Amino acid sequence: TLLALANEILSTGRKMIPLILMKMSNPGMLDRERPPARVVLMIQALTQFFDAQIRAGRVRVRDPRVAARIWMGALQHWIMFETYMKPVDNVPAEIFLEELVDLFCSLPAPPAKGRKK
Repeated sequence: TLLALANEILSTGRKMIPLILMKMSNPGMLDRERPPARVVLMIQALTQFFDAQIRAGRVRVRDPRVAARIWMGALQHWIMFETYMKPVDNVPAEIFLEELVDLFCSLPAPPAKGRKK
């Protein structure tokens, strides 16, 4: 499920992102010519996953490449704030992940009053 996927990425990211950031702080250790293989594989796997979900009608996004990047960006952002800053609010990780899944899977919410699309 998407929730299990989010939990797995969050768990792995909590270990990897601080290490990646430390590596990035040393310009001699970074190959800026191409992204790390694990990043490419993760984006490709997520793109394929979201493509299958879109075709099955289980998620409400149109472009699996964009969905993969939004998904990873949201999780990376959560980990960065969790790791390096004081909490902005008291949203637990479980609620964040459930809401992230809902953004992809639930029916569109009605527009807010006074708000135009």
